[in-house]
Amino acid sequence: MLKKFVFLAVSSAAMHALFAAAPAGAADMPPVVVRWYDALRTADRDVFEAILAPQAEISLKYLGIVQSRDEFIESLDAWEDVARSAEITTQTTSADATSAIVEVCYRFPTNQRLNRETFALAGDTVTAMTQEELAESCDGS
Repeated sequence: MLKKFVFLAVSSAAMHALFAAAPAGAADMPPVVVRWYDALRTADRDVFEAILAPQAEISLKYLGIVQSRDEFIESLDAWEDVARSAEITTQTTSADATSAIVEVCYRFPTNQRLNRETFALAGDTVTAMTQEELAESCDGS
């Protein structure tokens, strides 16, 4: 129950609108990060199972929560409903073979949030992702 609440809190306050067809800045993103955002739009558990390393951790810094791979995938049950009304735009700020930093605007019907999302990568897998809130608005992004 807590896992679903945590992701729903993040989802509602961090990611709320039917995502754009292709994220802005996708050309600069490593393919596995592009797959992450594509899977997030539809809560595609199979893709997350494929791209998340077994020991992967997802850190929601502004909530002080770290989810394991399995906890994150379980939380997609709550995210799936939120994703239907969410829009996401992305801008890659840096990327190489082992990491990527993406500024992400999550627009919801009643709010928006600008995050910095940092990915640790190993080949075609995500070994860690850290989500930090930059602003409660995407104005100027």
